[in-house]
Amino acid sequence: MTQKPIPDVTVSFPELQINKRTDKNGKATIKTTTGDFIIITQHISYGYHYHSTVISQDTTLTLYIAPISYNRNEFVVTVRREKAIEGLSGGNITLNIQRLQNLPQFLGSCDPLKILQLTPGVQTAGTGNSGLFVRGGESGQNLVLFNDAPVYQPSHLLGFFSIFNTGHISYLQLQKNGMESQYGGRLSSVLLVKSPDTIPEKISISGNIGILASQATLSIPLGNKYALYVSARKTYMNLILNPLLSGLGAISDDGESFNYDFQDYNLSFIARPSKKDIITLHSYFGADKFKLEQDEYQLTGKMNWNNLAASLQWKHNWNIDKSFRQVIFTGRYQNNLKNDQTGFDIELPSLISTLGYKNEFTFKSGPVKYSSGIEYNYYYLEPQTPLLKINQNLYDNLAYQKYKNHSLAFFAESNWQMTSKLSARLGLRYTYYLQTGPYDNVLYNEYDDVISSTHFSKGTKVYDNHYIEPRVELKYRFSENNSAHISYNRHNQFINLVSISSVGLPTDFWVPASRNIPSQHSDNFSAGYYHSIYENDYEISVEGYYRQMSNQMELKSELFDLMSQKFILEKSIAYGKGNAYGGEIMLKKNTGKITGWISYALSWSYRKFPEINNGKKFPAKHDRRHDLSFTLVYSPNRKWDFSSVFVYATGNAFTLPIGMYIMGGLPIKEYGEYNSFRLPDYHRIDLSATYWFFKKKERESGFNISLYNAYNRSNPLYLYFGVKESDLENNYLKIRRKQSALYKIVPSISWMFKF
Repeated sequence: MTQKPIPDVTVSFPELQINKRTDKNGKATIKTTTGDFIIITQHISYGYHYHSTVISQDTTLTLYIAPISYNRNEFVVTVRREKAIEGLSGGNITLNIQRLQNLPQFLGSCDPLKILQLTPGVQTAGTGNSGLFVRGGESGQNLVLFNDAPVYQPSHLLGFFSIFNTGHISYLQLQKNGMESQYGGRLSSVLLVKSPDTIPEKISISGNIGILASQATLSIPLGNKYALYVSARKTYMNLILNPLLSGLGAISDDGESFNYDFQDYNLSFIARPSKKDIITLHSYFGADKFKLEQDEYQLTGKMNWNNLAASLQWKHNWNIDKSFRQVIFTGRYQNNLKNDQTGFDIELPSLISTLGYKNEFTFKSGPVKYSSGIEYNYYYLEPQTPLLKINQNLYDNLAYQKYKNHSLAFFAESNWQMTSKLSARLGLRYTYYLQTGPYDNVLYNEYDDVISSTHFSKGTKVYDNHYIEPRVELKYRFSENNSAHISYNRHNQFINLVSISSVGLPTDFWVPASRNIPSQHSDNFSAGYYHSIYENDYEISVEGYYRQMSNQMELKSELFDLMSQKFILEKSIAYGKGNAYGGEIMLKKNTGKITGWISYALSWSYRKFPEINNGKKFPAKHDRRHDLSFTLVYSPNRKWDFSSVFVYATGNAFTLPIGMYIMGGLPIKEYGEYNSFRLPDYHRIDLSATYWFFKKKERESGFNISLYNAYNRSNPLYLYFGVKESDLENNYLKIRRKQSALYKIVPSISWMFKF
């Protein structure tokens, strides 16, 4: 036995689908979970070897392998437990789903989107805002992919829960420093969420049962090559939570009442017909119902929305360096808002659906890893168009348009290890975008009278364009513990979300780039520095960014101002420029009984529209000057986990009425400068405690108690103004400004299990 180190040995953890090569010193560092594992080693001169081990903590394994006709040599594998949050050195965020239970519990579950909002650059949206807001962008400027299928509304309950059932997730990554070239169609970021694709050893069930919602995931092996995963989640807040909070005084007694319900389902089928092939079928469906009643002003609002996402993928691996995959996917989002107030009824239905295909070929040659492929998307949209009923008289909209659009993209990227310290990611994406009929191109005068109209029949080209997006990132590693990176990325967006700035409910709707609606563009620059201390016990990352955006969208008028006029979508959108810039810092402690992190972002996000605010610059709705969060996890022993989160953020910008008068018996509002007022600053503390009856690899049982907004802070969902008939005295209007908070303190109790 020579005991010499062996370079270029492939070390594999098949159960976790982890592969890594040893360096010139015969060493490799691999991050994994705890448990019993089979390790496979492979080398062209040594063949295959199998090793079994038990990993319970950070450890170093020395594995010996024998060549076909030579003495045994050795190499060293250092295995570290995975951190809950990875990727700080590259500016992106990866969540370790298997370790989420150690992080703070939100309303009885550990929601991955809530955890992301505690990291720098991902803004705390606040109560009633259901999207992600990354580095000054809008919520619709993030590409959310669930197993490669697009998701257009990733949240339940106005942001309290995401649609992602943690029992049905194996991987989640947020790319905010620039997307890989295989991803496109959004300006800010891409969120990748993947479901399990492994074959479980035996039937198991996991989940949690709580007073707010319950969820369960069933894993079923079908032989040793096939598997089925089924998940379901349901809330019963109206039955338990609302009466409880009313008794605690956590719901305002100003005549408002909320009713809410959601449910969602996941199904995954996994097939591994050979060692080199894997076929997966993933599907998701979720539905929400929300009702708001305000007795004082005779207001009733209802909103229903649902999500569908599904994909079918086949991946073939020739070897560790060469693979090919192709996927067919679809995504759909549909919502409908109904509002009734003293004889005025408005209904806002909308629909967006996508059907697409994508393939990707990946191979490695020397120090360079290449990937390339194509992607096709077909979009069908029915944007929101108000249907008005005033005193039982229906006012239909004759300018209603449906859109059928297509995009075809070609992408290529190389990851090049130029030297031992310098690496580069070079990517390029080309997109051809096409709008087809049926479509009516209508021209109006200033009085909304039709001047001319051109009809495009089904399948006829209405509009097309070409787009090129370069992507460049350089990373320099000063040592094993610190590195710096700089990047530039150009992004284009063809499906855009139009926001209604004065309404707290999710009334935003999607519109496509078309003959009369331009696509959006952004140029993104970022730079950062990363440093780890004491073998990754502590990590610190500092980043700065600048983003220039064009063809940003805003409605010219508020939603309820449109009720008295004919609504023409393509004339009601204003276009302008935007920019966002800021700095982020994160300090994280990874080891010991006390772990956690501090995250802070100082940022600016502005818009400038010729038709809004007299052409003057104004802050974006989600412009957050300060965004601060503290996350603390204390695990004194194997039985107890305690966690606490403090969040502080500058209030959202909004447009405030500065006057009101009566015209034709109706109250008319006069507004101040656009987005010149702020909601009160947002802050809260969440507390969580978990007791584990037992916690093993295949079996666990734990009891969680948590408090959301523990000090009962009233963070407003929105501000509103009203006039009551009893206030009309001597022709004088008495106007009242009120704030509406969805919930204040929210307690939760849940039992977590796995068998």
